[in-house]
Amino acid sequence: LADRHVRMVDCGDVDKLHSGGKNPERITAAIRTILSRGAKPIVLGTDEGGCIPVIRAYDVYGSLGVVHIDAHIDWRDERNGVREGYSSVMRRASGMPLMKSLIWCEELPERDQSRVSTCLRLGRSWISTI
Repeated sequence: LADRHVRMVDCGDVDKLHSGGKNPERITAAIRTILSRGAKPIVLGTDEGGCIPVIRAYDVYGSLGVVHIDAHIDWRDERNGVREGYSSVMRRASGMPLMKSLIWCEELPERDQSRVSTCLRLGRSWISTI
């Protein structure tokens, strides 16, 4: 990038609606708008409920890699009936056709060892910082 002009712009937040359940669609639409203008979004700070809608916005590209920085692997099948949110987002992402690589960066608590085993059994790679 040393010889290239790079411009970074903060596009702000996608305002969260507190009713109606349309937040995932709003997130996907916002990211698709950014992508349609030739920009490359860097998404930081979303809770687990925002990750899958962001990933869905890239479906026109055919493949995607994700770096997941978190204190745990988010590999549960579901949590309290939610399958695309808290503690399950990377498991859902790994099953999406466009997902080609996942890299986890985290300290791995002992309690997550069985989830790592499931991840590996499903054919996914695992890289840990510890």
